[in-house]
Amino acid sequence: MKFLKIKLGPVFLFLIMMIGLSACKARVRILKSPPHYNFGEVIEYKMDLKLKEISGLTWDKNGRRFIAHNDEKGKLFFLDKEVAGPFAGEIDFAGKGDYEDIALVDSAIYILRSDGVITKFEQDSSGKGHGIEYKLGLSGINDFETMYYDESRKALIL
Repeated sequence: MKFLKIKLGPVFLFLIMMIGLSACKARVRILKSPPHYNFGEVIEYKMDLKLKEISGLTWDKNGRRFIAHNDEKGKLFFLDKEVAGPFAGEIDFAGKGDYEDIALVDSAIYILRSDGVITKFEQDSSGKGHGIEYKLGLSGINDFETMYYDESRKALIL
C-alpha cells in the first residue's frame, strides 16, 4: 500500500498540472493603427528626396503625424498624409552629426547622436524651434544606436 502512495503522488500532481495548463488560453493582442493610418491597407507614396537619409521615426499622437530626422544634417521632418501629401515640412534642430534615433515626450522631441549626446528640441507658439544639447559625460568611445521613452520609468532608455 505504501508503494501506491509514493507512485500516485507524483502522477496525481502531474495530472493536476496538465489539466490546469490545458485550461490556459493564449492571450491575443490586437495592435491598433494610429489615427488616419491603417497598417492593414498598403498605400504607396513617392517621398521627397530630402527623406532619403532618415534614421529615426516617431509618432506624434497629439499632432497626428510622424516625425523623422535626417541621419547626418540635423533636420526634423514632419510627415502627414492629410497635409500637402506625406511631406508636411522640415526644421533644423542642430548642426551636422551622426543622429541615430528620436523619441517624443509630451511635446518635446529628443534626438540621439551616436556619441551619446541628446538634443531636446521644442517649438514655441510661433513655430520657431530651439535645441538644447545634453552630454552624458561618458568616457571612451561610444556608439549608441537606439533610444525610446519608457512611460513607466519616465525615462529615456538608450
